[in-house]
Amino acid sequence: MTHSAIRDSTLEIVKQISKYSDDAKVKELLESIEGESAGPNLTTKIRDTLAPVSQHITTKNVSAIATHFATFPVLDIAAKVPPAELDRLWQAVGLTNMLLTTIQMVPAEMLSKIETMTSTMMNALQGGGGGGGLDQVLRSLAPALAPTGAAEGAGAASNRKRKNKKQPTKQAEFRDKLC
Repeated sequence: MTHSAIRDSTLEIVKQISKYSDDAKVKELLESIEGESAGPNLTTKIRDTLAPVSQHITTKNVSAIATHFATFPVLDIAAKVPPAELDRLWQAVGLTNMLLTTIQMVPAEMLSKIETMTSTMMNALQGGGGGGGLDQVLRSLAPALAPTGAAEGAGAASNRKRKNKKQPTKQAEFRDKLC
């Protein structure tokens, strides 16, 4: 899902840019993205392309971006795009860049769990109330929310909580005094 969002966002940005440029490099970029399927390889390729200019995206520094991508018509495109559309493009590029940065910080295992959980929720919501409602959605999410490699069952976790209540720590005592 995340990889699809990055591909779709990047594709939409390049489609919008291509409306204002007949340059062969823009067309080539558009065809390249359209020809690739969403996945970690494309996400890495996009992240590696944007990473060197990431700080310039947040400051909307067209000149610095144009300097980095010297063979791409950045300045020509920026001059042709109407200001309102340019603002939307900056916002889309900024959000894509932020998403790329964020998923780089999330371990692959956790990202997989998030995507599984999101997919399960979307399927349940799109299924149109197959009878179980929210309770069924939550039950179907339970496996995605369970910690991986957990050697303890739910009973052991609740026993651990009870033990902690019998022997309050200084932190817990302090928290109780504050509340």
